Formats: sequence, structure tokens, C-alpha cells
Amino acid sequence: MIVVGLVFSGLGLFLAALVKNSQTFQIVITAITMPLTFLCGAYIPLSMLPKALQYVAYLNPMTYTTAFKIGNFVITPPISMAIVIIFGIVFLLLSTFVFSKVDFSRINRSKSKDADIWS
Repeated sequence: MIVVGLVFSGLGLFLAALVKNSQTFQIVITAITMPLTFLCGAYIPLSMLPKALQYVAYLNPMTYTTAFKIGNFVITPPISMAIVIIFGIVFLLLSTFVFSKVDFSRINRSKSKDADIWS
């Protein structure tokens, strides 16, 4: 679970660096994590999904947290751990790259909204 947290932390940082305000970030992260959760094979076995969705599920890092087979090849826990770590490293590298390019002077932070929240 720690490694899956690494993956989703990297994904969240990557998306947070791309979007311009918090409302957009909340919508985008929900729109991405909900399908990832339902396409991981924990709720519905991958073998019951249409072929197109099976291929999408193979690109999902959450898929590798459950045991499954690709053809005759069984994804064992050590293989799953390695794949999830690779996803985590990729997302953290992407988020680091994008975050280093963000211009913080263009972020929309109005004083009236802060005053409404903290007053």
C-alpha cells in the first residue's frame, strides 16, 4: 500500500502542477481515480471485461495490486511490486519535471477567497 501511495502521490503532484486552480484539480483527480479504481480487477475480474478495457486495465497501476493472469502468465506479488514501483518512479519523475516548469506567479489566488475561507 505504501508503494501504491507513491504512485498516486506522483500522479496527484503531476496533475496539480498542470491545472491552474483547486476546483479543477478536484474534478480532474476524481475523473481519473474513479475509473482506475473500477478497472483494477478488485471489483470485476479482468477476464469479464471487454478486450479493449482489459488493455486499458493493463496500463492501470492499481491493476497490479491484485492477482491476475495475462494469458498463461501469472502476475506474482514480486512482479506486481516491481511494476507498481516503476509506475511510481515514472509518475514522480513526471511530476518533478512538470513542477519545476510551473510559473507560480500565474497561479490564481485572490485575497477575497482566502478571507472568506479563513475568516
